[in-house]
Amino acid sequence: MPTADTTQMYDTLPLIQKLDLDYVDLEGYVNLRCNWKHCPEPYIVPQAGHDDSIWEAHGEYAKAWNFIFPNETLPEKVAAPCCAQFAINRQTIHRWPVAQYERIRTWMWSREGDLASMKSGIILEYMWHILFGKPAYWCAPVRPCYCGTWNMCDLDCDETKGWCKGRIWTPDPPPSMPVCILAGSGPGMLLTSSRATGQRRVRMARLGQLKVGRSICKVPVQPDSLLCYFRETRIDARIR
Repeated sequence: MPTADTTQMYDTLPLIQKLDLDYVDLEGYVNLRCNWKHCPEPYIVPQAGHDDSIWEAHGEYAKAWNFIFPNETLPEKVAAPCCAQFAINRQTIHRWPVAQYERIRTWMWSREGDLASMKSGIILEYMWHILFGKPAYWCAPVRPCYCGTWNMCDLDCDETKGWCKGRIWTPDPPPSMPVCILAGSGPGMLLTSSRATGQRRVRMARLGQLKVGRSICKVPVQPDSLLCYFRETRIDARIR
C-alpha cells in the first residue's frame, strides 16, 4: 500500500488550491504543466500522407486538422508542454460556437480507419492550445509560467532547457505509480506498479499486444487477486 506521502503525490487537490485563477483569467488558457515536454523541438510536424509510427501523429494530425479546422491553414510545426491538463476561462471557451465543439466530438466518434484512441489523444493534446488561442508552436518560458500559474516566483530555472530546479520531472516510466483500485476496498486505495511492469506494458504496446482502451490485467495480490482495468488514451506508462 502507498504511504500518505505517495498518495498525496498523485492528488490534484493541492495543485488546484495553488492555482492562480486571476492569472488564468488574464491568459484565457493556461497549460498546468510548466516544465517542457516535447519542447523546443516540435513534437508534431503535420504532413499529409505521412506513415506514422506508434508514437507519431504527423499524418493523422494533418487529417484531423482538415476536419476540425477546414478553413484554417495547417501549421508547419506544433509544440507545447505535454498532455491535456489545462485551465481556461469562460470567454476563451465562448470564442468558438457550440458547432465547433460538436465537430471535434464528431471527429472523435467517427475517426477514419478506426484511429486508435492513443493517436486521437496525441492529436488533441497538441491541439487544445491552438483551439484556445495560443500559437501552434508554443514553448512558453517556464519561470513566468510557474510564477503566474502557481505563484512560485523564486525558482532557479534554466530557460534554455525549460526546467526549474526542485520541480518533479519523472523518468519514463516513473519508478512507481498507482494503476488500479483494490477490489473490495474503499475509494482511493491504490496499488503501486513497479517500473518493470510499466516498461513491459510499453514493450507490449509496441508489439501490438496491448490494445488501447480495453486492456485488462490480473495482478496477484496477497492474499487476494486484483482485477484492474487500464483506462488509457495513450500507452506511455505515465500517470496523467
